[in-house]
Amino acid sequence: MDGSGLSPRETQALAEIEAELSADTRLERMLATMRRPKAGPRALGALLLRPRGYVVAVFFAACVGLLAGVIRTGSPVLVGVLAACWIVTVSLGLALLCRWVRVWRR
Repeated sequence: MDGSGLSPRETQALAEIEAELSADTRLERMLATMRRPKAGPRALGALLLRPRGYVVAVFFAACVGLLAGVIRTGSPVLVGVLAACWIVTVSLGLALLCRWVRVWRR
């Protein structure tokens, strides 16, 4: 495509919308002062909902350590902790994999 792919009417409507938005000084001020959220409870939720590779790697390493402890001691408590950690690891890994696939498809 050489052009924007919009009809002249759509281009005009888009230009009008952009003019209205650029005239809104309150919106400009809000957008100019936006900052990244600080670490805290919300940041932890973001890590769990949108995991990064290193988060999954840390959970996997914890699972390997717990597995070594279970093999060595056979403690039922450690087996339960390992099961819970493994469920979290697999869940985060699947969420990460889904996000990577979505990014790759774009």
